[in-house]
Amino acid sequence: MKRTLGVGALVIAGLIASQVALAAPAVASDRAYTGRASTPIYGGAYLQATAAQQAAWLSGSTWVWSGVQATAEWTGSTFLLKTGQSFTTTVQYWTQATLKYGASLSGGFGSGMSASAGASSNWQLVKEPPRSLTKTNERKVQTPSSNAVVSPARDYRADTFSVQAVAKVKLSWDPWTYTTSIGT
Repeated sequence: MKRTLGVGALVIAGLIASQVALAAPAVASDRAYTGRASTPIYGGAYLQATAAQQAAWLSGSTWVWSGVQATAEWTGSTFLLKTGQSFTTTVQYWTQATLKYGASLSGGFGSGMSASAGASSNWQLVKEPPRSLTKTNERKVQTPSSNAVVSPARDYRADTFSVQAVAKVKLSWDPWTYTTSIGT
């Protein structure tokens, strides 16, 4: 007996499919992308986090992303910068990708940063260890531009690589630490 779906079942199936699509990371990409997020902070100033990557290319059996960079920056009135007052601006950053079969992600923000998937055939979200860069009395903190690589390429799930950035600012006269974050 042949079974057909009615219009109601098709609408429900479409709604479920759209919800599944919404749950997936919307901005992870193998294309060039710069993401920005900002939040208001003390006195009408804004804190912005920026994460950037250039388009991926295949080099032998390795995927490579250049232009991997993270930035924290805040803008505001000069009255916030009174004599004797200080502030710290921090950017926390890492890269991540979905891998399997022991594939590795490395070099996203310089040497020493790497992570590997387990030996399983299941896809796993792999994150490099987060690092931070902090400066005192500087409004902008930016990592050097670098390359990230995934090897072997066949064990990388397309469009899952992303750069993550968390921006923080702490004003010495304000009890709060302001934070915002973004991912590519």
